Amino acid sequence: MAGFISKLQLGLGGIEAGEPWVIGVLALSSVLNAAYFLPIVYRAWFCPPDEATFTGPIKEAPLACVVPPLITAAVSVALLFHPDPFLTLAKMAAGS
Repeated sequence: MAGFISKLQLGLGGIEAGEPWVIGVLALSSVLNAAYFLPIVYRAWFCPPDEATFTGPIKEAPLACVVPPLITAAVSVALLFHPDPFLTLAKMAAGS
């Protein structure tokens, strides 16, 4: 959701500024994101594991690989509901 909201705000800002080409750039960005990520999601969820790829039992990822994405996800969700710290920084930057 945070990515959608930011693109929505950028698009609305582009329209308000009289620059409708911004919508095209944002749409192209969304299409490229889908092209990059949908094959990964498809392979992860809908394809059977390839026996040649896995030589042993599947194990959980090490804690050092799990904790950073969990922290990032938690901060993203928190900022979705409480964006005030970044909004304050943006207002300060716009005022200077």
